[in-house]
Amino acid sequence: MFGNSLKGQIETKRLPTSLTHLDLSHNNLSGPLPASIGALRKLRGLFLERNDLSGCLPDSLGDLRFLEILKLNHNDFEGRLPSLGGCRNLTTLWLHQNPKLAGDLPVALAALATVYLTHTKVKTTPATLQHFISKGCNLQLGGGLEED
Repeated sequence: MFGNSLKGQIETKRLPTSLTHLDLSHNNLSGPLPASIGALRKLRGLFLERNDLSGCLPDSLGDLRFLEILKLNHNDFEGRLPSLGGCRNLTTLWLHQNPKLAGDLPVALAALATVYLTHTKVKTTPATLQHFISKGCNLQLGGGLEED
């Protein structure tokens, strides 16, 4: 469903729970990511980048224990990063270009191979950065946001 000019909100309740990959990227989807996304427990890849999705990221993302790749970049998500501790197989997290996404960078994300958070308001400390470096995580932060 990549790049099909789809409009409207994401309706996960109609999707089969056996789904392993969902790619709705490069469309015109809007509204929040529903908490029911967590019911898609077999998901390995979730690709929703380059839409107009907004609101807070649901905590139920942490229920996707088989998830390997999560790409939610280039949307309008806001609030804090949810705990993704239940996503034991997650290696890649792209949340960049969500300028209203804020809060502290969770140390647990250092276990991932790649974390992109440029053009967000996510904050970190020198100790947290050092932890990411010691774990070998490809972390990208900062970039171009003007102060309010």
